[in-house]
Amino acid sequence: MRSLLCVSDFPYTEPTVRFGGMLAKALQCKLTLLSVRSSTEDSEKGEEILQLASGVARVDSIECKTRHGAPRSEIIKEMESGDYDLLMIGARDHPSTGELLLGFVTRRLVKHAQSSVLIVRQPTATLRQILICTSGPEASESTVQMGIGLAQATGAEATLLYVASSVPSMYSGLSRLGEGLPDLLQTDTPVARHIKKCAELLRSHDVDARIELRHGHPSEEILRAAEVDNYDLIVIGGSDTRGLGRLLLDEVSMQVVTNSPRPVLVVRGDMGK
Repeated sequence: MRSLLCVSDFPYTEPTVRFGGMLAKALQCKLTLLSVRSSTEDSEKGEEILQLASGVARVDSIECKTRHGAPRSEIIKEMESGDYDLLMIGARDHPSTGELLLGFVTRRLVKHAQSSVLIVRQPTATLRQILICTSGPEASESTVQMGIGLAQATGAEATLLYVASSVPSMYSGLSRLGEGLPDLLQTDTPVARHIKKCAELLRSHDVDARIELRHGHPSEEILRAAEVDNYDLIVIGGSDTRGLGRLLLDEVSMQVVTNSPRPVLVVRGDMGK
């Protein structure tokens, strides 16, 4: 598996690099650090920053690259040329006027990237609790498998969350809005079978996990769950196809990315396979 970690100026980028390095080690990634400088800027500045970042990331297999130009276009060019599975990029909480472009760049990359994307905001030093979000029976198992892999590698506790929409409840197998997880699991519905399958995956990999069912709008309930339990990482699926399906699925993930107080990993496709 190959991952690309975008490095901005120190000291602001240090938490992103540290967290990205931790995940790269957990996923056994070959890590590339990328610094994008303006066309007029000396390459020595980028090389100096990359040297500092290499020491912070603490990953065995690491490569450093510097590009010159517009951040979004240069990051995309590197992603396309390097065949990366994962893009890691930081999100500042209170950007200054000069850093507003970074927020725009981050959003555009998350929206249009064909690979999985990790958005780092207020990262913790270790992974203790991971929230794994599944969108239901039609969702790819890769999101759950990615969460399981990270929990295994870091020893983190995992919570599997499924949000049942309060509007089309007929599709989820819930006969009434107040029905809970035990009632759902007693039914032979696609959602019940999906959750049981996810639970079996967690058990088979000896991951310490619990399952949570919520009702409402998916992005709102995911963010509420993250706020209540203060998770260190949210793992959520993102579509790797074009068209309406991608728009609907990515609307949820983009809302979570935009508003989450913690890092979010948007999983697309079967990473590393």
